[in-house]
Amino acid sequence: MSSRLEEDLSCPICQDIFKDPVVVSCSHSFCKDCLKTWWRDKQTLECPICKRRSSRSDPRCNLALRNLCEAFLLERDQKGSARDSTTHNKHRFRPITEAAKDHKEELQKSLNPLKEKLWLFKEVKGNCDQTAEHIKIQARDTETQIKEQFKKLHQFLQEEEEARIAALRKEEKQKKLILTKDLTSVTRGRKQELPENPERIYTYPSVLGSEGFDSGSHSWDVEVGNSPIWALGVVAESGLSELDKMSRLFRIAFCDGEYTVDSYTHRSTVLSMKKKKKKLQRIRVHLDWDGGELSFCDPDTDTHIHTFTYKFTERLFPYFNTVTTHSLKILPLPF
Repeated sequence: MSSRLEEDLSCPICQDIFKDPVVVSCSHSFCKDCLKTWWRDKQTLECPICKRRSSRSDPRCNLALRNLCEAFLLERDQKGSARDSTTHNKHRFRPITEAAKDHKEELQKSLNPLKEKLWLFKEVKGNCDQTAEHIKIQARDTETQIKEQFKKLHQFLQEEEEARIAALRKEEKQKKLILTKDLTSVTRGRKQELPENPERIYTYPSVLGSEGFDSGSHSWDVEVGNSPIWALGVVAESGLSELDKMSRLFRIAFCDGEYTVDSYTHRSTVLSMKKKKKKLQRIRVHLDWDGGELSFCDPDTDTHIHTFTYKFTERLFPYFNTVTTHSLKILPLPF
């Protein structure tokens, strides 16, 4: 009877004694929470047993069933281990403290290997953490060293680049038929291989003016300064096609302390400069193409030096020659 009563007082869903039993419209009863859980995943509110649809979403409490369940549970608790239900007639019963002690000892035996493994795990984890920290410090130190080394390398490369560029600029400067940007000054540089140019003077370190004259009068002042060797004058356009560019040249030159004049129509002549105690610093070149005269004078003392007389028939270009690194510079004429 007790077993049958327990079955009658058990919820069909959880198979346990009813807790807060409710009754649906088909008269079946269930635990309140069990029914709510059952209905939660259902599209319709139907009875878990007969599948009949419930008319209410909040079934009424089955007060009588609840009282009966409470009385049953109270009676079962009072009987305790002394009950002689056929369901438990072969079961062994022991005091809770005694059974708990046995289970505790078994759990302790099971826990000891786990505790040992946990201790080993913590030890290994500690070593791993120390290794990770050491690796982190090593990486940071190595990164710092790499940055410092590359910083020094960058600085070295920058200095090396600047030094090489400076050396290249110096070499470039030394190698040029060197002209200033405004094309008013020329300095001799080192000999170099250059592309073919019909207007280039190969035999002598000389340059020509960019503008030629075939009429009128023209003058230009040239600062020779303390240059020990120089030559100034004009060259005829037909002479530009000849290799040495000397066959149609009219010039005044200074070399070994002597002033000379020469042209393809006049032999070289040493000029007498008896009253000149100091070297000429400037030379004024005056070309009267129509009058057939090319003259040189000292603009500082307004002293005539020499004049070529010749009937010019072709374009003439200003001529400049400097053998040393001293520069020759064209000066603006005074007004």
